[in-house]
Amino acid sequence: MGRLSAGATSRRPAPGGRTQHSIGGRRARSAADKTLRREHLLQAAHRLLQVSQFETITVASVAREASLAKASAYTYFATREALFLALVARELAQWMAALEHRLAGDTATAASLARDVAATLGEARTLRLLLARLHSTLESNVPAQDLLWFKRFLAGFLDTSSALIETALPALRGKGEQVCLVTHALLIGLGQLAEPSPKVAAVLRSDPELDARFKVDFETTLRGVLETLVAAWSAPPATSTRRPARGRKREANS
Repeated sequence: MGRLSAGATSRRPAPGGRTQHSIGGRRARSAADKTLRREHLLQAAHRLLQVSQFETITVASVAREASLAKASAYTYFATREALFLALVARELAQWMAALEHRLAGDTATAASLARDVAATLGEARTLRLLLARLHSTLESNVPAQDLLWFKRFLAGFLDTSSALIETALPALRGKGEQVCLVTHALLIGLGQLAEPSPKVAAVLRSDPELDARFKVDFETTLRGVLETLVAAWSAPPATSTRRPARGRKREANS
C-alpha cells in the first residue's frame, strides 16, 4: 500500500455551499471565486484564533477580517460553528500532510511514530483548540447537512490516516484506526490540560505550587503515552512456554 494523499478524504461539497457570493464589490459567480472567498473566510478565522478567545469570535468579526460583508459570509456558513467545523477539516488535512512528510522514508518504530505524531500535533495549536470544542460545541450547533458532510469527511480522513500509520509501521496492520481514535481522545484531554482557559491559568499562576503540579507539557506527555501504547500494540504475540498437559501427565507416570 503506497502513501495516501491527505487531500483524499472527501469529495463532497463543503458545508455552507449556497448560491452567488460577494467578492469585494462584485458577485462570486464561478466555482473558483466561491472557493477563493470561502478560503479567505477560513484564513480569517484562523488568524483571529491566534489573537482572540474562541468564544469572542463571531461570523461578523470573521467577515470583517476577510474584508467581506456579514451577509455574504452567512451565505457560505449558516452558523459560526459551521465555519469552525470547516476550519477543523482544513486543519486536519494540513496536519495529515505534515505527518505524511515526516513519516516518508524508512519504516517507523513505536518511538519514532510517537515522536512524529506528537511533534506535528504540538505544532498544530489551532487544531488542538478546535478539537477541544468539537463534540461539545461545534457538532452540536450546525445544520444537519453540515454535520453529515463533516462526519463523512471524518470517515474518509480516518481511512486515510489509518492507512498512513499502518504503512509507516506494518506491525500495526489492522490497528491503525485504533491508534487514530486513541490519539484523538488523548489530544482533546491533554490539550485542555496543557492550555487551560485564561481564568484557570490566572488562578494557577497565583499559586506557584498548584501551577507546577498541574502544568502539563502537551507534546512530551502525548509522545510518552503514545510510545507505550504503540509499542504494546505492535509487539509480536507472546508465545507460551508451557508444555501440553497431556505430555506432562505421561512423564509423571513413567
